Amino acid sequence: MLNWNSYFKLISRFPFVVVFVFLWTWIQLMKTLMQPELNITYLLDLSLLPYLDLFSRTFSLAIILFLVLTIIYETYFSYMSKIWIDFLGGVLIFIYLISNYTLKSFVSSELLVHQDYIFLMICLIVCFCVVPFFKLSMRSFLKFNNIMFIKLLKVFVYMSFLSLFVVGGLFLFDYLLNVFISLWVYKVVFLICYGCVGSLYFLSQIPDNLVQFEQDTPLPKFYYLISRFYLVPLIYIGGILFYIYIILELFYEYRYQDYMVPFFVVYLIINLFLMLQLGLFKDKMRFGVSTRFYLKYSYYFVFPVVIYFFYWVTLFWIHYGITEFWYLIWFFIFVYILMSIYFIFSSQKDIRVIPFSLLIGCLILSFSPVKPFYVAVNSQYNQLIVFLKDKDMFYKDLKFNFDDSMTLSLADKTKLKDYFYFLDTHTSLHLLQKHYLYPISVDSITISRVFFDFGLLED
Repeated sequence: MLNWNSYFKLISRFPFVVVFVFLWTWIQLMKTLMQPELNITYLLDLSLLPYLDLFSRTFSLAIILFLVLTIIYETYFSYMSKIWIDFLGGVLIFIYLISNYTLKSFVSSELLVHQDYIFLMICLIVCFCVVPFFKLSMRSFLKFNNIMFIKLLKVFVYMSFLSLFVVGGLFLFDYLLNVFISLWVYKVVFLICYGCVGSLYFLSQIPDNLVQFEQDTPLPKFYYLISRFYLVPLIYIGGILFYIYIILELFYEYRYQDYMVPFFVVYLIINLFLMLQLGLFKDKMRFGVSTRFYLKYSYYFVFPVVIYFFYWVTLFWIHYGITEFWYLIWFFIFVYILMSIYFIFSSQKDIRVIPFSLLIGCLILSFSPVKPFYVAVNSQYNQLIVFLKDKDMFYKDLKFNFDDSMTLSLADKTKLKDYFYFLDTHTSLHLLQKHYLYPISVDSITISRVFFDFGLLED
Protein backbone atom coordinates (compact mmCIF):
# COMPACT_ATOMS: atom_id res chain seq x y z
CA MET A 1 0.00 0.00 0.00
CA LEU A 2 1.12 3.61 0.55
CA ASN A 3 4.41 4.24 2.35
CA TRP A 4 5.31 7.63 3.77
CA ASN A 5 7.44 8.64 0.78
CA SER A 6 4.72 7.88 -1.75
CA TYR A 7 2.21 9.59 0.53
CA PHE A 8 4.16 12.86 0.60
CA LYS A 9 4.82 12.57 -3.13
CA LEU A 10 1.09 12.16 -3.68
CA ILE A 11 0.31 15.28 -1.65
CA SER A 12 2.92 17.34 -3.49
CA ARG A 13 1.66 16.20 -6.90
CA PHE A 14 -2.11 16.27 -6.29
CA PRO A 15 -2.60 18.54 -3.25
CA PHE A 16 -6.12 19.72 -4.10
CA VAL A 17 -7.21 16.26 -5.22
CA VAL A 18 -6.18 14.83 -1.85
CA VAL A 19 -7.97 17.65 -0.02
CA PHE A 20 -11.20 17.08 -1.92
CA VAL A 21 -10.98 13.32 -1.36
CA PHE A 22 -10.94 13.93 2.40
CA LEU A 23 -13.72 16.53 2.13
CA TRP A 24 -15.91 14.20 0.05
CA THR A 25 -15.30 11.37 2.54
CA TRP A 26 -16.24 13.66 5.43
CA ILE A 27 -19.46 14.71 3.68
CA GLN A 28 -20.40 11.09 3.04
CA LEU A 29 -19.68 10.30 6.68
CA MET A 30 -22.01 13.10 7.80
CA LYS A 31 -24.75 11.83 5.48
CA THR A 32 -24.32 8.34 6.91
CA LEU A 33 -24.69 9.64 10.45
CA MET A 34 -27.87 11.51 9.49
CA GLN A 35 -29.84 8.37 8.73
CA PRO A 36 -33.21 8.48 10.56
CA GLU A 37 -32.71 5.11 12.23
CA LEU A 38 -29.62 6.29 14.13
CA ASN A 39 -29.92 7.56 17.67
CA ILE A 40 -27.26 10.22 17.03
CA THR A 41 -29.38 12.01 14.43
CA TYR A 42 -30.17 14.76 16.94
CA LEU A 43 -26.56 15.93 16.67
CA LEU A 44 -27.15 17.03 13.09
CA ASP A 45 -29.83 19.08 11.38
CA LEU A 46 -31.71 17.04 8.76
CA SER A 47 -32.45 20.24 6.84
CA LEU A 48 -28.76 20.23 5.89
CA LEU A 49 -29.16 17.14 3.71
CA PRO A 50 -29.81 19.05 0.42
CA TYR A 51 -26.71 21.15 1.09
CA LEU A 52 -24.64 18.06 1.90
CA ASP A 53 -25.79 16.53 -1.39
CA LEU A 54 -24.70 19.70 -3.18
CA PHE A 55 -21.25 19.66 -1.53
CA SER A 56 -20.93 15.92 -2.20
CA ARG A 57 -21.49 16.44 -5.92
CA THR A 58 -19.20 19.46 -5.98
CA PHE A 59 -16.32 17.75 -4.18
CA SER A 60 -16.54 14.59 -6.30
CA LEU A 61 -16.39 16.71 -9.47
CA ALA A 62 -13.50 18.67 -7.97
CA ILE A 63 -11.52 15.44 -7.44
CA ILE A 64 -11.67 14.50 -11.11
CA LEU A 65 -11.33 18.10 -12.34
CA PHE A 66 -8.10 18.84 -10.44
CA LEU A 67 -6.76 15.41 -11.42
CA VAL A 68 -7.37 16.17 -15.12
CA LEU A 69 -5.92 19.68 -14.83
CA THR A 70 -2.79 18.36 -13.12
CA ILE A 71 -2.23 15.76 -15.84
CA ILE A 72 -2.77 18.42 -18.54
CA TYR A 73 -0.33 20.73 -16.77
CA GLU A 74 2.37 18.06 -16.54
CA THR A 75 1.92 17.14 -20.21
CA TYR A 76 1.57 20.52 -21.93
CA PHE A 77 2.19 23.45 -19.57
CA SER A 78 4.93 22.36 -17.19
CA TYR A 79 6.87 25.55 -18.10
CA MET A 80 4.14 27.64 -16.43
CA SER A 81 3.41 28.19 -12.78
CA LYS A 82 0.99 25.58 -11.50
CA ILE A 83 -0.91 28.21 -9.57
CA TRP A 84 -2.75 29.23 -12.75
CA ILE A 85 -4.04 25.70 -13.32
CA ASP A 86 -5.17 25.46 -9.71
CA PHE A 87 -6.82 28.87 -10.00
CA LEU A 88 -8.72 27.73 -13.10
CA GLY A 89 -9.94 24.61 -11.27
CA GLY A 90 -11.03 26.67 -8.30
CA VAL A 91 -12.98 29.08 -10.50
CA LEU A 92 -14.78 26.26 -12.32
CA ILE A 93 -15.74 24.50 -9.09
CA PHE A 94 -16.86 27.79 -7.54
CA ILE A 95 -19.07 28.51 -10.57
CA TYR A 96 -20.65 25.06 -10.32
CA LEU A 97 -21.26 25.43 -6.58
CA ILE A 98 -22.71 28.94 -6.79
CA SER A 99 -24.89 28.19 -9.82
CA ASN A 100 -26.45 25.23 -8.04
CA TYR A 101 -26.89 27.14 -4.80
CA THR A 102 -28.31 30.40 -6.16
CA LEU A 103 -30.74 28.66 -8.49
CA LYS A 104 -31.67 26.25 -5.68
CA SER A 105 -31.82 23.52 -8.29
CA PHE A 106 -30.71 20.99 -5.69
CA VAL A 107 -34.20 21.34 -4.21
CA SER A 108 -36.53 22.21 -7.11
CA SER A 109 -35.08 20.14 -9.98
CA GLU A 110 -33.21 17.28 -8.39
CA LEU A 111 -33.52 15.04 -11.44
CA LEU A 112 -32.02 17.69 -13.73
CA VAL A 113 -29.17 18.35 -11.31
CA HIS A 114 -28.26 14.68 -11.08
CA GLN A 115 -28.35 14.31 -14.87
CA ASP A 116 -26.04 17.31 -15.26
CA TYR A 117 -23.75 15.89 -12.60
CA ILE A 118 -23.52 12.51 -14.33
CA PHE A 119 -22.71 14.06 -17.72
CA LEU A 120 -20.07 16.34 -16.21
CA MET A 121 -18.53 13.40 -14.39
CA ILE A 122 -18.44 11.34 -17.61
CA CYS A 123 -16.85 14.26 -19.47
CA LEU A 124 -14.13 14.60 -16.85
CA ILE A 125 -13.41 10.86 -16.81
CA VAL A 126 -13.13 10.77 -20.60
CA CYS A 127 -10.89 13.86 -20.44
CA PHE A 128 -8.61 12.03 -18.02
CA CYS A 129 -8.35 9.15 -20.49
CA VAL A 130 -7.95 11.18 -23.67
CA VAL A 131 -6.76 14.77 -23.30
CA PRO A 132 -3.11 14.05 -22.26
CA PHE A 133 -2.52 12.24 -25.55
CA PHE A 134 -3.26 14.86 -28.18
CA LYS A 135 0.44 14.97 -29.05
CA LEU A 136 1.29 11.34 -28.38
CA SER A 137 0.58 8.21 -30.39
CA MET A 138 -2.36 5.81 -30.23
CA ARG A 139 -0.01 3.32 -28.62
CA SER A 140 0.58 5.63 -25.63
CA PHE A 141 -3.12 6.33 -25.31
CA LEU A 142 -4.10 2.66 -25.24
CA LYS A 143 -1.26 1.50 -23.01
CA PHE A 144 -1.98 4.21 -20.44
CA ASN A 145 -5.69 3.41 -20.29
CA ASN A 146 -5.09 -0.33 -20.13
CA ILE A 147 -2.69 0.18 -17.23
CA MET A 148 -5.13 2.49 -15.43
CA PHE A 149 -7.92 -0.06 -15.89
CA ILE A 150 -5.75 -2.77 -14.36
CA LYS A 151 -4.79 -0.45 -11.50
CA LEU A 152 -8.47 0.27 -10.89
CA LEU A 153 -9.21 -3.45 -10.65
CA LYS A 154 -6.24 -3.83 -8.35
CA VAL A 155 -7.57 -1.10 -6.06
CA PHE A 156 -10.97 -2.76 -5.97
CA VAL A 157 -9.46 -6.12 -5.00
CA TYR A 158 -7.19 -4.62 -2.33
CA MET A 159 -9.96 -2.54 -0.81
CA SER A 160 -12.32 -5.52 -0.84
CA PHE A 161 -9.85 -7.59 1.17
CA LEU A 162 -9.15 -4.68 3.53
CA SER A 163 -12.82 -3.90 4.16
CA LEU A 164 -13.70 -7.58 4.60
CA PHE A 165 -10.82 -7.95 7.06
CA VAL A 166 -11.98 -4.97 9.14
CA VAL A 167 -15.66 -5.90 8.92
CA GLY A 168 -14.83 -9.49 9.82
CA GLY A 169 -12.90 -8.28 12.88
CA LEU A 170 -15.79 -6.09 13.98
CA PHE A 171 -18.27 -8.92 13.48
CA LEU A 172 -16.07 -11.31 15.49
CA PHE A 173 -15.69 -8.68 18.23
CA ASP A 174 -19.48 -8.22 18.26
CA TYR A 175 -20.11 -11.96 18.39
CA LEU A 176 -17.59 -12.86 21.10
CA LEU A 177 -18.22 -9.95 23.48
CA ASN A 178 -21.92 -9.62 22.69
CA VAL A 179 -21.47 -5.91 21.98
CA PHE A 180 -24.02 -4.59 19.53
CA ILE A 181 -22.31 -2.77 16.65
CA SER A 182 -24.72 -0.72 14.56
CA LEU A 183 -24.97 -1.10 10.81
CA TRP A 184 -23.72 2.45 10.25
CA VAL A 185 -20.30 1.43 11.62
CA TYR A 186 -19.93 -1.12 8.81
CA LYS A 187 -21.03 1.52 6.30
CA VAL A 188 -18.32 3.84 7.58
CA VAL A 189 -15.72 1.09 7.17
CA PHE A 190 -16.63 0.55 3.51
CA LEU A 191 -16.75 4.31 2.94
CA ILE A 192 -13.27 4.87 4.33
CA CYS A 193 -11.78 1.83 2.58
CA TYR A 194 -13.19 2.45 -0.90
CA GLY A 195 -13.79 6.20 -0.85
CA CYS A 196 -10.69 7.46 0.94
CA VAL A 197 -7.92 4.85 1.14
CA GLY A 198 -8.76 3.34 -2.25
CA SER A 199 -8.85 6.72 -3.97
CA LEU A 200 -5.49 7.76 -2.52
CA TYR A 201 -3.92 4.46 -3.53
CA PHE A 202 -5.25 4.81 -7.09
CA LEU A 203 -3.86 8.35 -7.31
CA SER A 204 -0.45 7.07 -6.23
CA GLN A 205 -0.47 4.61 -9.16
CA ILE A 206 -0.88 7.25 -11.89
CA PRO A 207 2.37 7.44 -13.91
CA ASP A 208 4.17 10.78 -13.74
CA ASN A 209 5.86 10.41 -17.13
CA LEU A 210 3.37 9.72 -19.91
CA VAL A 211 6.03 9.93 -22.62
CA GLN A 212 7.39 6.59 -21.40
CA PHE A 213 4.46 4.84 -23.09
CA GLU A 214 5.93 5.82 -26.47
CA GLN A 215 8.64 3.23 -25.94
CA ASP A 216 8.33 -0.10 -27.71
CA THR A 217 7.60 -2.23 -24.67
CA PRO A 218 5.79 -5.61 -24.67
CA LEU A 219 2.04 -5.42 -25.09
CA PRO A 220 -0.40 -7.03 -22.62
CA LYS A 221 -1.27 -10.40 -24.14
CA PHE A 222 -4.34 -10.81 -21.94
CA TYR A 223 -6.27 -8.20 -23.93
CA TYR A 224 -4.98 -9.70 -27.17
CA LEU A 225 -6.31 -13.14 -26.27
CA ILE A 226 -9.66 -11.78 -25.02
CA SER A 227 -10.11 -9.61 -28.11
CA ARG A 228 -9.16 -12.22 -30.70
CA PHE A 229 -10.67 -15.40 -29.26
CA TYR A 230 -13.72 -14.06 -27.43
CA LEU A 231 -14.82 -10.61 -28.58
CA VAL A 232 -14.28 -11.08 -32.31
CA PRO A 233 -16.46 -14.26 -32.45
CA LEU A 234 -19.01 -12.54 -30.20
CA ILE A 235 -19.22 -9.59 -32.61
CA TYR A 236 -19.70 -11.89 -35.60
CA ILE A 237 -22.38 -13.98 -33.89
CA GLY A 238 -24.17 -10.89 -32.56
CA GLY A 239 -24.14 -9.20 -35.96
CA ILE A 240 -25.57 -12.28 -37.67
CA LEU A 241 -28.33 -12.55 -35.05
CA PHE A 242 -29.28 -8.90 -35.53
CA TYR A 243 -29.44 -9.38 -39.29
CA ILE A 244 -31.68 -12.43 -38.77
CA TYR A 245 -33.94 -10.39 -36.51
CA ILE A 246 -34.24 -7.58 -39.06
CA ILE A 247 -35.20 -10.09 -41.77
CA LEU A 248 -37.84 -11.63 -39.49
CA GLU A 249 -39.13 -8.17 -38.61
CA LEU A 250 -39.40 -7.09 -42.24
CA PHE A 251 -41.02 -10.23 -43.60
CA TYR A 252 -42.86 -11.72 -40.62
CA GLU A 253 -43.69 -8.52 -38.71
CA TYR A 254 -41.83 -9.29 -35.49
CA ARG A 255 -42.25 -6.26 -33.21
CA TYR A 256 -39.64 -6.43 -30.49
CA GLN A 257 -37.49 -3.39 -31.30
CA ASP A 258 -37.99 -1.84 -27.87
CA TYR A 259 -36.33 -4.95 -26.38
CA MET A 260 -33.68 -5.35 -29.07
CA VAL A 261 -32.40 -1.77 -29.17
CA PRO A 262 -30.81 -1.81 -25.66
CA PHE A 263 -29.06 -5.10 -26.53
CA PHE A 264 -27.86 -3.53 -29.75
CA VAL A 265 -26.40 -0.58 -27.85
CA VAL A 266 -24.45 -3.01 -25.65
CA TYR A 267 -23.29 -4.71 -28.85
CA LEU A 268 -22.03 -1.37 -30.21
CA ILE A 269 -20.17 -0.62 -26.96
CA ILE A 270 -18.42 -3.99 -27.16
CA ASN A 271 -17.63 -3.24 -30.79
CA LEU A 272 -16.02 0.09 -29.86
CA PHE A 273 -13.98 -1.55 -27.12
CA LEU A 274 -12.79 -4.19 -29.57
CA MET A 275 -11.78 -1.53 -32.10
CA LEU A 276 -9.67 0.18 -29.46
CA GLN A 277 -7.96 -3.02 -28.39
CA LEU A 278 -7.24 -4.32 -31.88
CA GLY A 279 -5.95 -0.89 -32.84
CA LEU A 280 -3.22 -1.39 -30.26
CA PHE A 281 -2.23 -4.86 -31.50
CA LYS A 282 -2.64 -4.62 -35.27
CA ASP A 283 0.99 -3.63 -35.94
CA LYS A 284 2.57 -5.92 -33.35
CA MET A 285 0.59 -9.16 -33.34
CA ARG A 286 -0.40 -11.69 -35.95
CA PHE A 287 -4.10 -12.00 -36.61
CA GLY A 288 -6.16 -14.75 -38.17
CA VAL A 289 -8.35 -14.32 -41.23
CA SER A 290 -11.48 -13.52 -39.21
CA THR A 291 -9.71 -10.81 -37.18
CA ARG A 292 -8.15 -9.21 -40.27
CA PHE A 293 -11.54 -9.24 -41.96
CA TYR A 294 -13.08 -7.57 -38.91
CA LEU A 295 -10.43 -4.83 -38.87
CA LYS A 296 -11.01 -4.09 -42.54
CA TYR A 297 -14.76 -4.50 -42.96
CA SER A 298 -16.39 -4.25 -39.51
CA TYR A 299 -17.69 -0.74 -40.24
CA TYR A 300 -19.43 -1.94 -43.40
CA PHE A 301 -20.71 -5.05 -41.64
CA VAL A 302 -22.42 -3.18 -38.78
CA PHE A 303 -23.46 -0.01 -40.62
CA PRO A 304 -26.77 -1.29 -42.13
CA VAL A 305 -27.94 -2.56 -38.74
CA VAL A 306 -27.00 0.75 -37.13
CA ILE A 307 -29.00 2.66 -39.73
CA TYR A 308 -32.02 0.39 -39.22
CA PHE A 309 -32.17 0.84 -35.44
CA PHE A 310 -31.46 4.57 -35.74
CA TYR A 311 -34.40 4.84 -38.15
CA TRP A 312 -36.65 2.89 -35.76
CA VAL A 313 -35.75 5.02 -32.70
CA THR A 314 -36.32 8.17 -34.77
CA LEU A 315 -39.78 6.98 -35.82
CA PHE A 316 -40.52 6.05 -32.22
CA TRP A 317 -39.54 9.57 -31.18
CA ILE A 318 -41.78 11.16 -33.80
CA HIS A 319 -44.87 9.06 -33.08
CA TYR A 320 -44.69 8.52 -29.31
CA GLY A 321 -42.34 11.14 -27.95
CA ILE A 322 -39.13 10.30 -26.17
CA THR A 323 -37.72 9.97 -22.67
CA GLU A 324 -34.15 10.47 -21.48
CA PHE A 325 -33.34 6.78 -21.87
CA TRP A 326 -34.39 6.56 -25.50
CA TYR A 327 -32.91 9.95 -26.31
CA LEU A 328 -29.50 8.85 -25.04
CA ILE A 329 -29.78 5.68 -27.13
CA TRP A 330 -30.70 7.76 -30.19
CA PHE A 331 -27.81 10.16 -29.59
CA PHE A 332 -25.30 7.34 -29.03
CA ILE A 333 -26.32 5.61 -32.26
CA PHE A 334 -26.07 8.94 -34.08
CA VAL A 335 -22.51 9.46 -32.80
CA TYR A 336 -21.69 5.88 -33.77
CA ILE A 337 -22.92 6.58 -37.31
CA LEU A 338 -20.60 9.59 -37.53
CA MET A 339 -17.67 7.51 -36.30
CA SER A 340 -18.49 4.76 -38.80
CA ILE A 341 -18.54 7.27 -41.66
CA TYR A 342 -15.12 8.51 -40.57
CA PHE A 343 -13.63 5.00 -40.44
CA ILE A 344 -15.16 4.06 -43.80
CA PHE A 345 -13.82 7.06 -45.72
CA SER A 346 -10.68 7.97 -43.76
CA SER A 347 -7.29 6.61 -44.77
CA GLN A 348 -5.70 7.19 -41.33
CA LYS A 349 -8.38 5.52 -39.19
CA ASP A 350 -7.10 7.03 -35.95
CA ILE A 351 -8.91 5.13 -33.21
CA ARG A 352 -8.56 8.09 -30.86
CA VAL A 353 -11.56 9.43 -32.77
CA ILE A 354 -13.69 7.06 -30.69
CA PRO A 355 -13.02 8.59 -27.23
CA PHE A 356 -12.82 12.09 -28.74
CA SER A 357 -16.27 11.63 -30.26
CA LEU A 358 -17.69 10.34 -26.99
CA LEU A 359 -16.15 13.29 -25.14
CA ILE A 360 -17.64 15.81 -27.56
CA GLY A 361 -20.98 14.02 -27.35
CA CYS A 362 -21.00 14.24 -23.55
CA LEU A 363 -20.09 17.92 -23.72
CA ILE A 364 -22.95 18.57 -26.13
CA LEU A 365 -25.41 16.75 -23.88
CA SER A 366 -24.28 18.88 -20.95
CA PHE A 367 -25.69 22.08 -22.42
CA SER A 368 -29.19 23.20 -23.30
CA PRO A 369 -31.27 22.89 -25.36
CA VAL A 370 -30.10 19.36 -26.19
CA LYS A 371 -29.91 18.16 -22.60
CA PRO A 372 -31.81 14.89 -22.22
CA PHE A 373 -33.94 16.47 -19.49
CA TYR A 374 -35.19 19.33 -21.68
CA VAL A 375 -35.56 17.19 -24.80
CA ALA A 376 -37.64 14.62 -22.91
CA VAL A 377 -39.82 17.24 -21.21
CA ASN A 378 -40.50 19.11 -24.44
CA SER A 379 -41.19 15.88 -26.27
CA GLN A 380 -43.69 14.58 -23.71
CA TYR A 381 -45.30 18.00 -23.37
CA ASN A 382 -45.81 18.19 -27.14
CA GLN A 383 -47.23 14.67 -27.14
CA LEU A 384 -49.64 15.73 -24.40
CA ILE A 385 -50.79 18.71 -26.47
CA VAL A 386 -51.31 16.51 -29.53
CA PHE A 387 -53.25 13.99 -27.45
CA LEU A 388 -55.53 16.66 -25.98
CA LYS A 389 -56.13 18.15 -29.43
CA ASP A 390 -57.13 14.74 -30.79
CA LYS A 391 -59.61 14.36 -27.93
CA ASP A 392 -61.06 17.88 -28.49
CA MET A 393 -60.03 18.97 -25.01
CA PHE A 394 -58.92 22.43 -26.12
CA TYR A 395 -60.80 25.55 -26.96
CA LYS A 396 -59.64 27.49 -30.01
CA ASP A 397 -57.12 29.48 -27.99
CA LEU A 398 -55.50 26.27 -26.62
CA LYS A 399 -57.21 26.62 -23.25
CA PHE A 400 -58.22 23.45 -21.43
CA ASN A 401 -61.75 22.19 -21.97
CA PHE A 402 -62.21 20.12 -18.82
CA ASP A 403 -65.81 19.18 -19.65
CA ASP A 404 -64.77 16.82 -22.46
CA SER A 405 -62.46 14.90 -20.13
CA MET A 406 -65.48 13.02 -18.83
CA THR A 407 -65.85 11.27 -22.21
CA LEU A 408 -62.37 9.75 -22.12
CA SER A 409 -62.01 5.99 -22.06
CA LEU A 410 -60.10 4.20 -19.33
CA ALA A 411 -57.14 3.68 -21.67
CA ASP A 412 -57.09 7.37 -22.60
CA LYS A 413 -57.22 8.41 -18.94
CA THR A 414 -54.32 6.09 -18.15
CA LYS A 415 -52.31 7.58 -20.98
CA LEU A 416 -53.17 11.10 -19.84
CA LYS A 417 -52.08 10.25 -16.30
CA ASP A 418 -48.74 9.02 -17.62
CA TYR A 419 -48.10 12.36 -19.31
CA PHE A 420 -48.92 14.26 -16.14
CA TYR A 421 -46.83 11.94 -13.96
CA PHE A 422 -43.86 12.45 -16.28
CA LEU A 423 -44.15 16.23 -16.14
CA ASP A 424 -44.56 16.11 -12.36
CA THR A 425 -41.45 13.97 -11.79
CA HIS A 426 -39.55 16.43 -13.99
CA THR A 427 -40.94 19.46 -12.09
CA SER A 428 -42.48 20.73 -15.33
CA LEU A 429 -46.18 20.99 -14.54
CA HIS A 430 -45.71 24.74 -14.82
CA LEU A 431 -45.88 24.29 -18.61
CA LEU A 432 -49.64 23.80 -18.19
CA GLN A 433 -50.15 27.26 -16.69
CA LYS A 434 -50.77 29.03 -20.02
CA HIS A 435 -53.50 26.53 -20.95
CA TYR A 436 -55.79 27.29 -18.01
CA LEU A 437 -58.89 29.35 -18.67
CA TYR A 438 -58.34 31.38 -15.53
CA PRO A 439 -55.22 32.85 -13.91
CA ILE A 440 -53.42 30.33 -11.75
CA SER A 441 -50.09 30.49 -9.97
CA VAL A 442 -47.36 27.98 -10.73
CA ASP A 443 -47.31 26.79 -7.12
CA SER A 444 -50.99 25.84 -7.40
CA ILE A 445 -50.41 23.47 -10.30
CA THR A 446 -49.81 20.20 -8.48
CA ILE A 447 -50.41 16.66 -9.66
CA SER A 448 -53.49 16.31 -7.47
CA ARG A 449 -54.90 19.63 -8.77
CA VAL A 450 -54.37 18.58 -12.40
CA PHE A 451 -55.96 15.18 -11.76
CA PHE A 452 -58.95 16.88 -10.15
CA ASP A 453 -59.37 19.32 -13.03
CA PHE A 454 -59.30 16.52 -15.60
CA GLY A 455 -61.50 14.19 -13.57
CA LEU A 456 -58.82 11.58 -13.06
CA LEU A 457 -58.98 11.22 -9.28
CA GLU A 458 -61.85 8.77 -9.33
CA ASP A 459 -59.80 6.19 -11.22
